[in-house]
Amino acid sequence: MSCTSGCMRQAVGTALVMLCVWTPGLLLTAAVDSNPMTVKDEAAQEALSSNFNIGVPGEDSQLESNFTQPFDPNIRQGVSSSANLWPKINGFPTIIYKMGGTRVQSSTIRAALDQYELHTCLRFQQTPKFLYLGNRLSFVAGSGCSSYVGYQPNFITWIFGQHITLAEACDKVWTVIHEVGHALGLYHTQGRSDRDAHVKILFQNVQAGTQNNFNKYNTKDFDTEYDLLSVMHYGPFVNLWVSKCADISGDPCQNLGYLGPNCTCVCPAGTSGQLCEIKEIESYTKALMNQYLPKNQVLITEEAISSATTMMGDIFTKLFEAPACFRPQLTVTYFQLAARDLLGRCSVQGTEIGLDGPSESGTVYCGSELEQGQNFTSNFRTLFVFYWVGINNNTLGFEFDVKFVEKSGCTEVGGSEVITG
Repeated sequence: MSCTSGCMRQAVGTALVMLCVWTPGLLLTAAVDSNPMTVKDEAAQEALSSNFNIGVPGEDSQLESNFTQPFDPNIRQGVSSSANLWPKINGFPTIIYKMGGTRVQSSTIRAALDQYELHTCLRFQQTPKFLYLGNRLSFVAGSGCSSYVGYQPNFITWIFGQHITLAEACDKVWTVIHEVGHALGLYHTQGRSDRDAHVKILFQNVQAGTQNNFNKYNTKDFDTEYDLLSVMHYGPFVNLWVSKCADISGDPCQNLGYLGPNCTCVCPAGTSGQLCEIKEIESYTKALMNQYLPKNQVLITEEAISSATTMMGDIFTKLFEAPACFRPQLTVTYFQLAARDLLGRCSVQGTEIGLDGPSESGTVYCGSELEQGQNFTSNFRTLFVFYWVGINNNTLGFEFDVKFVEKSGCTEVGGSEVITG
């Protein structure tokens, strides 16, 4: 159940960040062109005042150059190529980094990295060594703000590190977030395949040699709205867009909502109302879980579960929570899934049973690896069953019966457990 560096999705709302969905081994990604790309001199590029034309069709729109970009930890976008994902250390996608004499304050860089660590499963580790050999990010001084897109392991980066270039003009937390986003594998929002329906790129105004920053890619956007306010999008669109809505002063949308093309609020999942003021679900992440993983359940009673109602492509987690001094015990009633592939993986269909808490990986089974009557008793008050299926076959599936058995030597005191003996 370890988190993966690919768990990211395309932006909706006001910025970016990765979504780590609580399901063992689940990888939600937005696939885009994965060829290595360098994003050059972004500070100078973003300072240009007329690279975009948005708002009323056919009307030129002037941008401001003193924009401070908001960073919203609840909005997601990302790429999918496994070759460009940073490796994991102790179950977490971990990026080793080194300060390399950049003109940007190290506190600014650390503040940007803290935002990723606070809201995602990503971890950043600074190497204390002056001489460190190995693939890593290296923050270096330069004439602009630039980064490669995605993990670029090769002999050069093993010796010198994968450079993120930061000039003095890049000494802003949101700018560093933007450049680190590229290094993680994020492209510009204006590179989305549907961008032409939302912005017009005035290539005649683009600085020579930087046209690649406005390339359009074949992206998978998961039915999300185009995000004019993403930290990965060029331009101060929030003030510009609001100015097009004559009767609106400031951005009135609440709970991560934003003004849409009709000057009405576009509300993210889990909110509603004219101004997105009604919060139906406590967090945006839970709203996405409900939308994309509707068969997930937390069960506090003894129940039988099965794959009877599943279809090809289904994926779900059933988490059992027993009362104090009881442990969930799973008994196999029926189990026959697709066999392991030639590499020994349960790639087509499988079940993972977790007995050591919801944050620890369980054991994966497929084929006929479980027998009728076989029992599994959790070491804790929780037990999870994670199931995925990539085929249509009504004869394959599972049936499990879960009971709560009393823990010997356990006494409940105020809802907590006291173990004796």
